[in-house]
Amino acid sequence: MMENSTKEERDALPSANFGLQTPVGFFATLVGGYLPTLFGNLMGVRVESAPAYGAALGVTVALMNMGNPLYEAFALEQVSQRGRAAVSGPVGMSYYIGWTVGPYLSGYVQAQPHIGFKPIFLLTCSLYVGASILERAFFQRLHDQQRQAAVVT
Repeated sequence: MMENSTKEERDALPSANFGLQTPVGFFATLVGGYLPTLFGNLMGVRVESAPAYGAALGVTVALMNMGNPLYEAFALEQVSQRGRAAVSGPVGMSYYIGWTVGPYLSGYVQAQPHIGFKPIFLLTCSLYVGASILERAFFQRLHDQQRQAAVVT
């Protein structure tokens, strides 16, 4: 991604990524709601059966995991070749720890009658805002470094 874009376009790439996530997520949710019906009909089972939902889950997970290699490639482009092994491990580990621990914690908290869904929603919103701020701070620093390097050369 970085080598196929100009310096001016590199600032817009993360913004375009975030900007496209919302409408794509919206349409994916609409389409995803019909997947159990589609697979139930194709498999000849009831649409609310476990096989229909299992097939829909498999397609959903496959589509979501298609973005992980792109993100990892982008993260590895940001470091020197020598440091890529040190970055690859924590990036992959953080991704899979989140997918392992997150659903367990979410289910536990939602099952508590005095807690419910509201704190999870607020925490998720806070983490998205924090991640957006951190990404902006990181890319602003990277942009400033690239601009300074362009002035020097």
